[in-house]
Amino acid sequence: MNLEPIVLENLPADGDTIIEKLERYLGEHGDVGFACVLLTPMMRVMRREAGQKMYRARQNVILELGMVLARLGRRRVLILIKESVEQPSDIAGLDLPAFKERVDELKGTLFKDLQEAGYKPDPKGL
Repeated sequence: MNLEPIVLENLPADGDTIIEKLERYLGEHGDVGFACVLLTPMMRVMRREAGQKMYRARQNVILELGMVLARLGRRRVLILIKESVEQPSDIAGLDLPAFKERVDELKGTLFKDLQEAGYKPDPKGL
């Protein structure tokens, strides 16, 4: 979409943890104005009330999601969740865009959310 994404996992470690990278890029001098957080299945859990197996996102990702939401605000964070993942209770009630197999199923949603946040994504990137 002709934007320059920062993918934390692709950055040099420099001895920093993901939390420290988030603090640097989202901090007072950071220039990040929009974030995508990807919730994929990591832990399988059994739901008591339904007796069904569900998946949860990694706990560290939930913590990092909270940090990003606190810094940027809900309107500047797109939470992308795989259909098989249980929605975290703290954000229950939000209409989260879900994907079945590949996150690129939600390119249109990302495009619209970026526009609403004031960015000018290139539609050729869809």
